[in-house]
Parts: sequence; C-alpha cells; structure tokens
Amino acid sequence: MKILNAAHLQRFIDEAGIEAKILFLEVDTPTVQAAAVALNVAPEKIVKSVLFVADGEPVM
Repeated sequence: MKILNAAHLQRFIDEAGIEAKILFLEVDTPTVQAAAVALNVAPEKIVKSVLFVADGEPVM
C-alpha cells in the first residue's frame, strides 16, 4: 500500500485547481470548532478531511 502525505494532497489540490492551503497547526484540532478557534476564523471557513485508500486509490 502506498503511503500518502501532505505533498500528495498538495499535488491533488494543485492539479484540481482547488483554492486551498494546507495548514500545520501547533495545537490539536480534532474538530472543525477547535480548528476555527485555533485559527480565529468562523467554522464555515474550515474544511477538514479524512483520506482513505480504496482499491489502491485515494478517496477523500
């Protein structure tokens, strides 16, 4: 199984033309609300994702 990392996600973002930025925070952000508080933004500005590998392909 291929291990995917942030560089793979960034490549997907770039290739798909998605306007997004990967952030690495110094605090745990297990929920959208926690991420919003950590970044001092509205929860609607947060996109959290889970990435799985299914049949050898990444699925978000």
